[in-house]
Amino acid sequence: MVFTATLDPWSFLKTEAVPLTVITAILGVIFAVLNLMKLASDSRERTRPYIALEPRLGVHLDGAIDLVVTNYGQSPAHNVVLKPLGKLEAGKDEYILPLLDKVFNRSFYLAPHASFRIMWRTIEAGSECGAPEVLDVEVTYSWSKPTLLWRNRDYTEVITVDTGFTAAAPMPATGPIRKLGSPSEKSLANINNAIRTLSQHVANRY
Repeated sequence: MVFTATLDPWSFLKTEAVPLTVITAILGVIFAVLNLMKLASDSRERTRPYIALEPRLGVHLDGAIDLVVTNYGQSPAHNVVLKPLGKLEAGKDEYILPLLDKVFNRSFYLAPHASFRIMWRTIEAGSECGAPEVLDVEVTYSWSKPTLLWRNRDYTEVITVDTGFTAAAPMPATGPIRKLGSPSEKSLANINNAIRTLSQHVANRY
């Protein structure tokens, strides 16, 4: 005697419908939670503070280099601290390092897209003052949000401040000089030329 077994798909689906529904629901919940976690992470990355250190040509004299500290993020940065990781050696007629000592290891507050500028280095007639040409700086700051379910987030990053670009930096021009006319006319014309030249240099350096 031969027995033939047949499988009724409808009977199988009816029997296994509840377990399959439960498994599908669990997988749906898992994917939804993962998606929400990804969205929350992306939102944090978009709205967190980002601190950058940018060396730029200085404004107080020729051969000067300033350091601009900027918060490029969408949220305020609290407790911004700059810590040099290299050795700082005083140069001849040193006047910058004592000022930097007042800035290093001190906390600051930076609003979104706000910045401040500090003197960093000078090279004038072979005399170097301030920070070395290349220096690693540890930057730490925190992000605070006034919510019950939020804890402060601390960030630490080591940024290399390299001022080697100044080797090919353009030197500022003195501007035209008026040589004809009365003394008063020449003085007024030279003041006008000097102001225009100074405004141009300041605009280019920022």
